[in-house]
Amino acid sequence: MKKKWMVISLLLVLLAVNGLAASANESSDVSIIVNSDKEQYDKEIDMDVTVEFHNNDLYNSQTFLSYHIYDESDTELLWEGQRFPLTINSQGVANINLLLNVSTELGQTEVNHLKVRFDLVDEKNLYWFSTNPKVKLSTEEIIMDKDPLKRAISAIKSPLKKQPIIFFVNVAFFLLFIVLFIRFRKSQLFI
Repeated sequence: MKKKWMVISLLLVLLAVNGLAASANESSDVSIIVNSDKEQYDKEIDMDVTVEFHNNDLYNSQTFLSYHIYDESDTELLWEGQRFPLTINSQGVANINLLLNVSTELGQTEVNHLKVRFDLVDEKNLYWFSTNPKVKLSTEEIIMDKDPLKRAISAIKSPLKKQPIIFFVNVAFFLLFIVLFIRFRKSQLFI
């Protein structure tokens, strides 16, 4: 009986904490949320981004999603990245799939650790949301790291997180292949 109440209490606390996190996010006028991995290991990034307008008056047809690129010490390498058009639904939400190629953006600049921060630009009223003191912008960033060890670990973790069933089926067939290969080698055919 005590375990049951403890589990119920834990669930209520988790729900309350989740509600607080959601309400804290509501204090901003606009939120940019990265739905893909926030750590990337390639120069080309394919990601899903959600833009939530809590104040729909800030949106117009000339509002675009863009990004800025910084190095590890937050030194600006590129202020204005490519611009992507937004179309919001009735709830003030826009979902965008982006394909960024950082090597074309930065040219010959060789940096092993980069940060990509998203921002919105209003071309009609001529301002960036992050630099406008009247707009509260909440944004997420993507960390790009070219470390070979982290890249190898990511190559294993990524399919495990995205498609675990296919990953485990592949591992099972690989192990089955190894077992059958060893048994075949031990058979009388190779003597």
